[in-house]
Amino acid sequence: MIAVYALLYHLGFLEGEIIKALENFEGVKRRQEVLYAKGNVVVIDDFANHPTAVKETFLGLREAITPERTIIIFEPWTNTSREKGLSERLRRGLKLSG
Repeated sequence: MIAVYALLYHLGFLEGEIIKALENFEGVKRRQEVLYAKGNVVVIDDFANHPTAVKETFLGLREAITPERTIIIFEPWTNTSREKGLSERLRRGLKLSG
């Protein structure tokens, strides 16, 4: 959010306008959207669909919530994820087998 603030400030928006807009910003749908949270179980939906995005999202979440165990379910239905060679890059990037 700090980058958005800096950009808007640079473009000439007033500080109060920027802060008011950011206070109401709910985030981007399907980017780290918590679908379920109860006890020690958290289910997060994230639209990352490229090996680098999947890996970096996973690493960031793992650092932020320090889970004991993580299960990743990847839906390979986007055009980006269907590109030749991406499944192997996903396995290598996340150190997944099979």
